Amino acid sequence: GGSATDFSGTLQVGAFANPDGNEDNVLWEETFGNGLDGWITTGTCFNPDSNANATWKYIPDGLIDKGSFIFAGFQINSPTLCDGAVAVDSDFDDTNGTEDFGGGPCPAPGQYFLVSPALFTGDWNAAGITATWNQAIRQFQSTYFISFRTNTTGGTWTDWRDFQINTEFETNANAADNDVQRIFLGGAAEGDSLQIRFVYNANFYFWGIDDVRLVE
Repeated sequence: GGSATDFSGTLQVGAFANPDGNEDNVLWEETFGNGLDGWITTGTCFNPDSNANATWKYIPDGLIDKGSFIFAGFQINSPTLCDGAVAVDSDFDDTNGTEDFGGGPCPAPGQYFLVSPALFTGDWNAAGITATWNQAIRQFQSTYFISFRTNTTGGTWTDWRDFQINTEFETNANAADNDVQRIFLGGAAEGDSLQIRFVYNANFYFWGIDDVRLVE
């Protein structure tokens, strides 16, 4: 409406079929079939003496059920569950699965980083890059990010660009076992090398991911 007090107006939304038949052009994918091979994971705990335990873990059976506040047998329900996934169980890391708050291997709050291998993108010829993945998640007082940085041959890595995600999950809501996220990484097609990372500022309950893909 053009006025600070006028909230009426017109909105048009257009939806268009993908000319390539609705199939993603997958540029790279990771199912964690080889565990965390090639990935770097580091972090910090509320007790700095425990920082060595602030890592993402490979979960070969997809189970995230060691914490005090989840039922036995809970697992990520991703398409490639059969070859495992990765997760941070903030509940278990704090309570040791026995409701001993602060008595676990990495007391909350903690920060967990998961950094991909360096990916050569010089032959992708992509107009833009989107990250998509399957996840299991339950939220208390955590924040979540996906980041990327780029490089050009002979150059240096750019600073990390962070995108906050998972803000739609409410405190203490039921756990989700197969949520699919899709985040456009504006600027990720620049240069000829790319890294992505997942950042979990963890204060209960857990975050598991699988089937990470970069698509055009």
